[in-house]
Amino acid sequence: MGRLAKSTGYCAFPILSAAALLCVGGCASETKPSGQVVATVDGTDITQRDMQSELLANGLQTAPQTKRLRSEVLEKIINRKLIDLEAQKAGVDNSPDYLAAIQRAREVILAQIFVTQRVQQYPEPSPADVQQFVADNPQMFSERKVYTLDQISLMGDTAVLKHLQELSSMEEIVKWLNLRKVPYSRRQAKVDSSSIAKDLVIKMDAIANGIPFITQQSANLLVSSKLDVASAPLGKDLQQDAAAILKRQNVEKAIEDQISYRRRAAKITYKSGYAPDRNVLSDVDKK
Repeated sequence: MGRLAKSTGYCAFPILSAAALLCVGGCASETKPSGQVVATVDGTDITQRDMQSELLANGLQTAPQTKRLRSEVLEKIINRKLIDLEAQKAGVDNSPDYLAAIQRAREVILAQIFVTQRVQQYPEPSPADVQQFVADNPQMFSERKVYTLDQISLMGDTAVLKHLQELSSMEEIVKWLNLRKVPYSRRQAKVDSSSIAKDLVIKMDAIANGIPFITQQSANLLVSSKLDVASAPLGKDLQQDAAAILKRQNVEKAIEDQISYRRRAAKITYKSGYAPDRNVLSDVDKK
């Protein structure tokens, strides 16, 4: 070895140094995230798109403007990644509950993205259409109101509905429900007239404060009475707001028509006892 080292001079040292450098570069540290990658968790990248998706899921449209807020968003994602890794180790990703939840989440996300893309692609309504829309829907604009309602929600059939309709106050309704041990929940709610149907607004305006009225959706009953009504007309940016609402309604109508078409074209079969009543689909069938 002595003669070899002597005869080769400086060559043995550079070879040893290169091997050592390789170990230092590859073993002692890893390349830091760069570009679109903002962090990694056990080799799994977290990208700027992941952060944007997190912001959108929390109702935020723009990136955090401070380092602290940006870090909070990123750490939330990292914590979820860590839980995800533990869940995979426990085999949760093969459970029936997980697979069912993933299927539902996939359908919901696809539907949301589909609607968002349709809204972006759909043509803007004409100024004349917007003007007519504003004139036809004063409850959304010039005559907009905010109702404060006392509300009772419960499950009930036609017989329960008939009994409740015979009562003239919320306290009488509460007493009737309590005597029969009917489960219900009661709360105060703010309802914007722009968010409900025009015919319901007309009905509500015609009813005096404190008098109950009932709306029904399938087996759900919602008993309400007005406590207060505040005028809240839209003035500034009215045309812009109206155009956005009208466009959204046009897109929803187009999607409903597409679903109706697909329902008629698709072969849908039900297990015995699961088929809906014909009146549930009557509106769809008419389209």
